[in-house]
Amino acid sequence: MDIILQQMHYCLTDDANNWLVIVISALLVVLWYERKRIKEAIERDNMD
Repeated sequence: MDIILQQMHYCLTDDANNWLVIVISALLVVLWYERKRIKEAIERDNMD
C-alpha cells in the first residue's frame, strides 16, 4: 500500500493529472477499507 501511495505522490507533481490521481487514490482507499471490513465480517461469522 505504501508503494502505491509513493507513486501517487510522484504523480501529484503533474497538475494535469492531479484530479485523476486524487480520484484513483480515493477509490483505492475505499476498496481497501471495504475489503478489510468484509474480511472482518467473515471472521466474525466464522467465530459464531
